[in-house]
Amino acid sequence: MSAGRICTRIVATTAPTETVRAAARRMADHEVGTLVVVAEEPEPHAVGVITDRDITIRGVAEELDLDQTPVSHLMSSPVRMSVPGVFVKSNSTKSPSILVANFVRPTRQTPRDSSSSQ
Repeated sequence: MSAGRICTRIVATTAPTETVRAAARRMADHEVGTLVVVAEEPEPHAVGVITDRDITIRGVAEELDLDQTPVSHLMSSPVRMSVPGVFVKSNSTKSPSILVANFVRPTRQTPRDSSSSQ
């Protein structure tokens, strides 16, 4: 099965400088558990991801001030990207979507040329 059939093409984003609380609100607004962290300079590009688990385990449990802590402090980086045509291998006990979800975090699909991958 290809990554293009499994992954979401429309993603919610945040900036590395946004506060963790603002990122958590954005997750709630978009009903997602992951935001792609996008830096704008020199041109927009993904620099990491932050998940609801990152916020819970590395933010709340560590008693960080979520109104002052930037997303860059908790995000996972670097980002590993895939293109739609990449084949996702499965085994008989798990569906391909579960394998993608549990693969090396973070994994996101981007609408790049299918002849290249990072």
